[in-house]
Amino acid sequence: MEIWRPVGKMVLVSKDDDKNKTSGGIILPDDSKIPVITCRILEIGPQVDLVNFPISKFDRIIVNPINAIPISFESDNKRYVLDSENILAIQERTTRKKKIKANADTDEFEDDN
Repeated sequence: MEIWRPVGKMVLVSKDDDKNKTSGGIILPDDSKIPVITCRILEIGPQVDLVNFPISKFDRIIVNPINAIPISFESDNKRYVLDSENILAIQERTTRKKKIKANADTDEFEDDN
């Protein structure tokens, strides 16, 4: 297994799956999936200012994918490196703690609730 660590102000993320169903329950054909720009943070570069920019591993974020660099060019690649300045929003955590398990081999995340 390859291990990647971002440098500088970069973050390593795992892109969430594209949606094939609308929030109203309508199933979309394969060629019209809703593009997803939400990701989970896998690793954070050493120069990211965590005091003024409070992100942590496994946070769900919305990103500007324009300058995201893929880890591999395989069709099933979900890992990207991007500048932390391209993070547009961080999903708020609820007061109730959720345990998130990450499967490092597949980049799948499960909530334990």
